Amino acid sequence: MLATDSTLIEQTLKNAKRIVIKLGSQILVDSQGRLAIDKLAALVRQCSDLVHQGKQVVVVTSGAIASGRFQLGFSLEQSLNRVQKQACAAAGQSNMMQTYQELFRHYGVGVAQVLLNPSDFSQRWRYISAKALLEELLSLGVVPILNENDALSESGIFEQPSSVATTSFGDNDKLSALVSAQLEADLLVVLSNVEGIFTANPFDDPTAQRLPLIHELEELHRISTAGKSNSGRGGMSSKLEAAQLAAQCGVPIVIATGLANQAIARLFEFSGADDAFPATFIVAHPDKTQNSIKRWIGLASGYTGIIKINAGAKQALLERGASLLTVGVVAVEGEFSAQQVVSIQDETGLEFGRGVVQVGSQELQGMVGKSKADLLLHYGSALANLEVVHRSKLFLSTEE
Repeated sequence: MLATDSTLIEQTLKNAKRIVIKLGSQILVDSQGRLAIDKLAALVRQCSDLVHQGKQVVVVTSGAIASGRFQLGFSLEQSLNRVQKQACAAAGQSNMMQTYQELFRHYGVGVAQVLLNPSDFSQRWRYISAKALLEELLSLGVVPILNENDALSESGIFEQPSSVATTSFGDNDKLSALVSAQLEADLLVVLSNVEGIFTANPFDDPTAQRLPLIHELEELHRISTAGKSNSGRGGMSSKLEAAQLAAQCGVPIVIATGLANQAIARLFEFSGADDAFPATFIVAHPDKTQNSIKRWIGLASGYTGIIKINAGAKQALLERGASLLTVGVVAVEGEFSAQQVVSIQDETGLEFGRGVVQVGSQELQGMVGKSKADLLLHYGSALANLEVVHRSKLFLSTEE
């Protein structure tokens, strides 16, 4: 690793004031599915040390379902139906929160449980409300303990829904990235059972090499993502997707093992070029960060419908900074109302943007492909200049 790269990592870790730490199931439960109290206690102590150093810490925790399996008598090998998984989540979540509360209290740190669903991100008023809540807790020196509300959500932990709107984060890797971007965190630390990102699955390929530093997000697409843990529902693929999401919003990411002794502490003790970095550091790209409204649109974990547009309209959006007009629309899928987020796709179904629509799907169906003159003729002057999605509320995934 170059000295300049080491300095970048060292300074980022040293200057990080607001830190989101994601704890994976693999490091929180043992091989029997029981909560690994000793491991969790060590991690809590290290998180508490950060708080006492004046840093703000948010913990995104997995493990509720895995823990609940043991409590309710289900083996790790047993296949569970939807309701059984919900029951495991309910039992495991309450047990985990009680444990977190007792452990953090031992170190003089308060905690607060916050259960989130995708609608807390896809609906703007809920997104703002959740952000305000987390900001208030952090200002009070409290550590928010976050998880998805698996007990009641229509969660993709069971089966990915076929509807156009996403009803689950899928795993807590994505949730941790969403929260990091929402809070404009200085650092996201993802802890699991691997020591970072490797060129291949280290459990299957002994020649796999760890990548200590990733500068460009394009590098993430060339990494093998085969493999998935038994106790968690995320794998390396979900971690890479989360890393890209957070990095695009200006949040640097560290992916490391949480199984090592002093896992968190040793990351923050990194002291430069002469010190081996036991993880993967992914450089943030703040130049790609959108303003607050566009960041929300891009981060919205679900969308309520799809608008497909022709090649000319796509070019106008990407190259000329235009708003989306009815003349460029070729198809409308799903049901949505004005001011909801929709997916913007080309005619092949490739999504390249999302935006807040100014007209509902039912009305828009009759306007597909109509020019300004057509709108004036059929709908009058009130809708003649209709912009389906205004540029100020349009997030483009390829936008620099």
